[in-house]
Amino acid sequence: MKELTLREYVDQYCLEHDLATRTIEHYRASVVSFDKWRGQPVFLAELADDLVNRFLADQKADAFAAATIRSKRTDILCLWRAAVEVNLVEHLPARVRRIKLPSQIPCAWSIEEIKRLITSAESINTWTADGLHRGRLLTAFVRVAYDTALRRGDLLALGTSQIDDEGFVDLTQNKTATGHIVKLSAVTLVAVLATLADRKRQLIFDQKPAWFNDWWGKLLVKAQLRKGPREMQQKMRRSAASHAERERTGSGRHLLGHKSHGLAEKHYLDPRICREVISPPEID
Repeated sequence: MKELTLREYVDQYCLEHDLATRTIEHYRASVVSFDKWRGQPVFLAELADDLVNRFLADQKADAFAAATIRSKRTDILCLWRAAVEVNLVEHLPARVRRIKLPSQIPCAWSIEEIKRLITSAESINTWTADGLHRGRLLTAFVRVAYDTALRRGDLLALGTSQIDDEGFVDLTQNKTATGHIVKLSAVTLVAVLATLADRKRQLIFDQKPAWFNDWWGKLLVKAQLRKGPREMQQKMRRSAASHAERERTGSGRHLLGHKSHGLAEKHYLDPRICREVISPPEID
């Protein structure tokens, strides 16, 4: 039987599992990085704790971000364990160094800041080349993003048939393949119907992702909010979950569609919004 390289095994692994295109690309990029560091393709039979540990140590020495190194570690170990399950490798990883990430407190927008985003969207009075009023489309986008806390991919895939007359939205989350139900407020439902009146379509937000990224940045500027990679639609997901959690404990996790406990609090819920901050007694 021909000995497989780790890169060749990626193709086999991806055929055996129902993976998103982005996930497949992620695995391949991690293996390419591993091969490049080694200077030649890494064979499955060569996988060893020492080899992976030296790779990770050199990545750190080369000043790669801790999150990037941890991601590569996760991908390589996942493939290694999968290869053991199908008897292509004899031994499991045992003592592979862990990568610690700096802890970041989730940061969300206040209700006043979200209102400024909506006002900024409402102020736009231009049309797209395919017959959509930009202001109405962006207003609906911001409002639906807040009401549902959906991931961007799920938001952009939202079909008109998935929303009923009362504003309930029934979907299957793309990332987890689990069912999820959220509800639009009455004012958001009106905003959605307003943009759909411009042109009938199957998808509510049928512009390209890059279009929404570009206009999201413009809305931030108009609303006088900070721009940056952590200020995109993902921050609205954190914001919606944080304000839901403030209303009722546990609501944030359910709005996010998370099954596991702790994930929302660690990565999404802004404690300044959803948790009372206790201070010592004031000194006169």
